[in-house]
Amino acid sequence: AYTSATAMEFFTINITNDDFAITEQVSIPVNKNGVKLIIKGADGIKTLTRGVQNSLFVVAENGDVTFEDLIIDGDEESYKTTYSSIIFSNNAIVKVNNVTLKNNHGSAISVKDGTQLELNNVVISGNTAESGGGIYAANSHVTLTDSEISGNTAIEYGGGVELITGGSLTLNGGKISGNKAKHGGAVELYGGSTFTMNDGIISGNTAEFGGAIAIDAGYTQCEVTLNGGIIYGNFADEGTY
Repeated sequence: AYTSATAMEFFTINITNDDFAITEQVSIPVNKNGVKLIIKGADGIKTLTRGVQNSLFVVAENGDVTFEDLIIDGDEESYKTTYSSIIFSNNAIVKVNNVTLKNNHGSAISVKDGTQLELNNVVISGNTAESGGGIYAANSHVTLTDSEISGNTAIEYGGGVELITGGSLTLNGGKISGNKAKHGGAVELYGGSTFTMNDGIISGNTAEFGGAIAIDAGYTQCEVTLNGGIIYGNFADEGTY
């Protein structure tokens, strides 16, 4: 199902099966010796299917991992009893390149406590969570470039992305569209979080409050900076943006 290879400071796991079910949680260890882990599809896109109740990939504190050339299916129909992420990280470096994360019961990606998350050419779609249908970021920084977060649902906050306790999102291109939540169809900010939009499109998102962006500052000010891009066609009962 996979092969491994080492080169300098990288250790690569190549997924060779076209469709591979993972039936145990994968723990990615602490980066002790500067070795960075790469999990990628060999010779083209490969599909991984979640086969565990809990989060599929758990990145340990100070871990460093890159996911490339994969479709990761959360198999929501089989795992509906609890909300669990496809990728969960705590104070680590996580890069996701040319990957689709879909159909998960829980945020596709959950990051906490200082994680640096970079997404390039990524599709996050069809996921359902209590908060952060696509991405849940607490005190972590997310950079989204030429990617798509679409068709995700949050029961409460952040249909596309939920930012809390100093979480931040930088949108450099791509789109956040067709997501829905009670608060913040596309993005919801809370507790000192920040959102910077340099390029991209936010459209077709719906919510009861804040069709595109909802801000619940709580006791700490949140900040939204719009440097470029387009926001249109979002809908809410109260507050389109």
